[in-house]
Amino acid sequence: MVVITLIRISVYASGTRLCVSTPATSGPSVLSLSDLSNLKMDNSTVNADLANLTYWGSVSSAYTTSFAQIIPNTVIGFFDKSAEMRSWAFENIPSPPPWLSTGIVGYMDNELAFLRGNVLAAGKNATLAALTVKGFAASVVGYPLAALDYASMNGVTAIKTYLQTGNIIAAVCATYPSQLGALYDEAFNSSVPRERRAQYLGNALAVTTLMVVLAGKDGFVPKFQDALNRVGLADAWGTIKPYLSRIGSAVSARAPMLTFAILEKLAHKFPQGPSWIAGFTSDRIDSMAEVLHMKGFSNDEIEQRIDRLARAANSSPNPDDIAYGADGISYDDGGGIRMKVDKQQRLWLYSAADTVQYMKASFLQGKVPGFVEGEATSLKVTYWEKGVTVYHHYEGGKYWMGTVPGDLAKPGDQVTLTIQVLTRDNFVKDLRSLTLGNEYGMRWMSNIVQLKSFVLNGDDLTIGISQDPAVAGISDFTIKGTAAEALGFSRGDTTLDLGFTDVFGRPRSLRIYFDGYGPVSLGISVGTRFSSVSFLAWDGTRLSIAYVPSEGVTRVATIYLASPSLLYDMGELHDYQLPYQVQGYSRSLMIDSVVPNRELEKTMAYHGSMSDVGRIGAEIAYSVAKDKLGLKDVVMNEPARPGADLFTKDGKVVMQARMLQRTADASIGQIKTDIETELKGLIEQLGTDFDNHHEVTTGFAILSYIDIEGSIKTIVLEVPTPVTLP
Repeated sequence: MVVITLIRISVYASGTRLCVSTPATSGPSVLSLSDLSNLKMDNSTVNADLANLTYWGSVSSAYTTSFAQIIPNTVIGFFDKSAEMRSWAFENIPSPPPWLSTGIVGYMDNELAFLRGNVLAAGKNATLAALTVKGFAASVVGYPLAALDYASMNGVTAIKTYLQTGNIIAAVCATYPSQLGALYDEAFNSSVPRERRAQYLGNALAVTTLMVVLAGKDGFVPKFQDALNRVGLADAWGTIKPYLSRIGSAVSARAPMLTFAILEKLAHKFPQGPSWIAGFTSDRIDSMAEVLHMKGFSNDEIEQRIDRLARAANSSPNPDDIAYGADGISYDDGGGIRMKVDKQQRLWLYSAADTVQYMKASFLQGKVPGFVEGEATSLKVTYWEKGVTVYHHYEGGKYWMGTVPGDLAKPGDQVTLTIQVLTRDNFVKDLRSLTLGNEYGMRWMSNIVQLKSFVLNGDDLTIGISQDPAVAGISDFTIKGTAAEALGFSRGDTTLDLGFTDVFGRPRSLRIYFDGYGPVSLGISVGTRFSSVSFLAWDGTRLSIAYVPSEGVTRVATIYLASPSLLYDMGELHDYQLPYQVQGYSRSLMIDSVVPNRELEKTMAYHGSMSDVGRIGAEIAYSVAKDKLGLKDVVMNEPARPGADLFTKDGKVVMQARMLQRTADASIGQIKTDIETELKGLIEQLGTDFDNHHEVTTGFAILSYIDIEGSIKTIVLEVPTPVTLP
């Protein structure tokens, strides 16, 4: 605005900081303009300019320019530009002001000409000329600024800023006519150049004249307020006028008139309807215009759509139909919808004192293909302003309340969205690569693993993975499984479960987490829960997955996707006369040589930890049970888990398995003692298994050990039920 611009020039010239923090102000009804009656206009040199026609030419120019800037920011601007609004005024205002038919510009020009004539009539009496101007300025003292606030589309809070602080610099940071008293002071300040004083005076006179028009003896505001009461919109005016101003500025002079007509029709059709409907409807029409502008629609095309809504208002069966109709046009024609972000980062359409309007599920059902009200659905939401896509979830119910990531928008922001139902195919297609590091230094795993590709073929999902360095000579591998039919939602992410079966026929699941925006992550099923995956590796037989069941705890799940019997070359199983003091078995057998086929298992057996050695012992026992004892459907448990180490699916056979690593460096006597102790322990544990599982008919105790020469041998004891211990 020119008024502000001119004062800023003055402030900058003085080297003073323009805007300062000021205390919060209350409503405009408590404002006062009494200081205008105390203006100092006693400088004879300055006052003498009032008798100069050239000076008044500059004043008139500034007056006209300021008025041209001010009027569009008031309700008068609507009446000045719109024949329809003038017709409305003549219909609803019993005694409309004379300028309503002739136009405000001519009226304002006449007011200035009248004042200028009175001032010039003072002749060389500069003091009288100044008093004439002062009298005009003081004529608005006592006028209700609440009326000005009612007519202004942006409010007059800055008037109080100046009156409370007496600081012109603070006042210019807000809207007109906060500068009024300051402008008059500057207009009669001898230290201000003459031409600039003329500009200030023209600005001040324009604001004063407008105040007379709005709030004077025959002021327009009381008449306008009464007219709004007649059509049921007086209470809503403070809410709807900023929307009308924006729609008028962004679209056309006719667009706010059409919007106003819509609100009037709704107020007439639904006099007992919700009080917030006028604000809600204005808000959604304004949002529609913004979306269509962003999509490249012309102002004429947008105006046509508001006109369409105006025609629809005649037959609208519900008070909020037009608001949602505007959103429908926004989505159908513009491809998006404007929403706001609340303090909890949730998306909403509109908020008033007694309501918050969230997105209706019925609206989405009508606009988004595949969306069904009441049916939980994952949504793919594109944020126009950021150019990113985020997955949200609809839980069911009448409304959808998506939560916006904090780095995309803050409370109070407005965002433009395109909403689609997220399909399983799109979810997989959009997945990003994931790189994991072996940050805990787990043995028998690589240092870096990268999930590079995700391919869905029907229900079959394949994950392409690379690991560096290679494990057991393997650098690249895939995990294949069956994708769940439906997407899920957990921890703020959309999820897809990948189910597969290990070599023992047991189902396992991986869960892929992705919100469409952040990184991909994995979980693994642990009982009925999923724990976060921190790393994984594949050695051709075992898929080892490190996971975090709770904070600060890391465990490894070993999933066999190939038979562990392929890892060992075994000698023949033959009868063996057990040379140890062990009872409770019916038959003893021996394999004289078990040779790991790979360096990996050999290193684990001879140099691994207790858990590594236990795993080798269980794998050897599985190989014995399957290939030497001829058992069918053998299942191997995690060695660290309680209960039987191995069992058959029919529950008839259970096995306990151990391996002794340290016997390689022990004496013959120590080896004998250790073997004897372990065998007794295995048989005792089988007795517990028999007690817990009454369907069991046979048990096997399988002990592998490294003999004095460093070879792996395996003892197999068949243990019948019940076990009778000495």
